[in-house]
Amino acid sequence: MPGDEEKKKANKEKEDLEAANKDQNAKLPPSTPMGTTNTTKRFPKEENTETAVFVPTKRMPSEEWKLIVAAYNKLSNKPGNEEVSFANDEDAKKFFDTQAGEGRVFFAQKHFKGEAVDKFVIAYGDGQCRMGSLEEIENILKEDLKKTPGDMDKIQPYLDQIKEIRASSPKLFKPEEKQTTIADTRATMKELREGEKEPSPSEEKKSSPSFVK
Repeated sequence: MPGDEEKKKANKEKEDLEAANKDQNAKLPPSTPMGTTNTTKRFPKEENTETAVFVPTKRMPSEEWKLIVAAYNKLSNKPGNEEVSFANDEDAKKFFDTQAGEGRVFFAQKHFKGEAVDKFVIAYGDGQCRMGSLEEIENILKEDLKKTPGDMDKIQPYLDQIKEIRASSPKLFKPEEKQTTIADTRATMKELREGEKEPSPSEEKKSSPSFVK
């Protein structure tokens, strides 16, 4: 009967469609439960969490830095190459304190995400490591030079290098400028007031209006 043929045809098409869907689903990766997101492949977990990377300055003696890198490699499970890296500044300071105590001399700058930042470590052979901004390091060295003028040959080259670093990175380091304080402003105002010319009696007489009776 015509009706039975149409019914059989419709059932056949339905079965073919279900089979096709089943085959397509078998090729798809397992679905992620609702409410969760699978980001393992797209956003791999970052393993490197180190933030304090120190690189030698241009005039840092290469032989001294090699010794520092070798000491770093003994403490780390990966090579240091031309730089040494730490989880934070505190760990870096501890390491460089040890190196300074062993007589190492160094001058290195911190980098963060590949960019140089205003943080340095320095030791000029007196057994101590200094860490701070370029301005802080400069002030420390100047104070050391006042206390021990005999160390000028050791300290002065670093002071000269600090000027070079500041000049080569104007965006990172502000040029040396005299800071204007409140006291400076008051002194300037006082000088202006004292410098004002007071009119002489004759000038006052000339400037005074005369009245004719």
